[in-house]
Amino acid sequence: LPPAGIRILEGGTTHRATYALTLPRERTLFARARRVVSVVSGATAALDELERQADEIAAKNAAVERQLAETARAAATVRERDEWLGLALDAGRVGIWRFDAATGRLRLSDGLGPLLGLPGQTDIDVMAWTASIYPEDQPHIAAIMRAALAAGGPIEAEYRAVRPSGELGWVQIKGRVVVDRAGGPSYAIGSAVDTTANKLVETRLRFADRLIAAGTLAAGVAHEINNPLSYVLSSLELVRRRIQDQPRLAALVDDDLADMADGLARIREVVAGLGTFARPEADTVMRIAPRDVCAAALRIASASVRHNATVSTIYADDVPAVIGNPSRLGQVLVNLIVNASHAMPERPASRNRIEVHVHRLPSGEAAIAVRDNGTGIADDVLPRLFDPFFTTKPTGTGTGLGLAVCQGIVSSLQGRIDVTTQVGVGTTFTVVLPPAGEPAARAASTTAPPPVTTATQRVLVIDDEPLVRRSISALLDAHGFAVTEAASGPDGLARVLTGEHDVVLCDLMMPDLDGVALHAAVLAERPELARRIVFISGGAVSDRARAFVRQAGVRLLPKPFALEQLLSEIARATAPA
Repeated sequence: LPPAGIRILEGGTTHRATYALTLPRERTLFARARRVVSVVSGATAALDELERQADEIAAKNAAVERQLAETARAAATVRERDEWLGLALDAGRVGIWRFDAATGRLRLSDGLGPLLGLPGQTDIDVMAWTASIYPEDQPHIAAIMRAALAAGGPIEAEYRAVRPSGELGWVQIKGRVVVDRAGGPSYAIGSAVDTTANKLVETRLRFADRLIAAGTLAAGVAHEINNPLSYVLSSLELVRRRIQDQPRLAALVDDDLADMADGLARIREVVAGLGTFARPEADTVMRIAPRDVCAAALRIASASVRHNATVSTIYADDVPAVIGNPSRLGQVLVNLIVNASHAMPERPASRNRIEVHVHRLPSGEAAIAVRDNGTGIADDVLPRLFDPFFTTKPTGTGTGLGLAVCQGIVSSLQGRIDVTTQVGVGTTFTVVLPPAGEPAARAASTTAPPPVTTATQRVLVIDDEPLVRRSISALLDAHGFAVTEAASGPDGLARVLTGEHDVVLCDLMMPDLDGVALHAAVLAERPELARRIVFISGGAVSDRARAFVRQAGVRLLPKPFALEQLLSEIARATAPA
């Protein structure tokens, strides 16, 4: 309104006033003025209402602010949980997937694509996922998915995924099918886990179990061979001694006997090699000569290699000893030699060459190089050569674990495997091991056994194998010893306790009373006689027997043994204490 004249009349109170208004003369303004007067007359109630509404608005604003703060905290918590979930999924190599049955699309959580062999992809057609599955596993996985979608049941399967690098990884998927109101499949949701590391451990355990089984079998075979080999060698030596005084007969059969001795020596070397790789003390390390391990590995691998390649050796004289386990290091060398044979092209064996070179590096380390003139290794294969499950061999002929296991063994010995290769020229794998420290000096008194005197020496031979017992007895008898035989442990113990014998040759493994129990009985009743016992064994000993022979003062002569070894042990047993 235009300005109006207002004056307050006397008699007004705090909450009530009477106004005298001089209104403008215009009629239109008069109507407006009347509305203002009506509003002013109810101003108190309006102000109270406005104040109440303002309080309500303030309370609602405070509630909204609290709700917004709670929402912000919840959002922060969700973000933090998402971060933790993402870290957990990455650390565990786990991902989440969702398959839409209607569209055939597969949604993947971040990071799941590379795990499945689909890098950088989060929304794909199901056929792209199928293509990333190893061809041999595709029918199996497809059947599982079809059955689950048809029945609306759970999904659980494991398969091999082909990674972009070409290597294989293992993936385990688990999930469930969600049905719509009509009862048909709507979508499937689940998780995928990279189980490659677990699969590697499982495969290594199975491989180790097979090695243990093979080792046990080899030990049993070696034991069964050593016993007859022992009496054949003893009988052969006895025959040679008996025909020495018949020159004409000796001239006729000397070459034949020499050939027999050579053949038996080769059998003994093969059996010794089996014994080396059959020992169960896989984690026991000792001071070993690389040359000896190479020789044993070549004996084992020769059957697989000789028809495909010729093998030559170069052994340097200044190679230091190393600390390791002969069995495990031998396993590495056998694998490298056999791999070198497999790398050869199709041509006569005389043109395929494998060279094993044992030498000392300028750094002082011991090096065992296995060099071949095969096909070589391509540049794109070389970086993945030691990856578990990676193999260039045809499906079904290689596990992809051989070189991975070799690298693990060599690394455990603080060594390394170097590789040099040229396509079409050949490859060299070099096992490099740190040198062992200098051995402790031995006392001069142990460098040579005392001389053997046979005039009054009495020998007791205890063995449950009749041919072994008789052949040893005959050989010692021909050499001038007075020999007594015992066919069992109890019979032998009774004879030992008489104290009538200067030396006791006792088989370590016997059915009724073995060498361990016999030794314990002698220690209990006649301890002074225990040092006269020399144990003989053809292998396949028990853990109890192995622990026993490691004790100080226990002598063990492995079968088959030469006459000189037998005489040397007898000399030590009869030497003055």
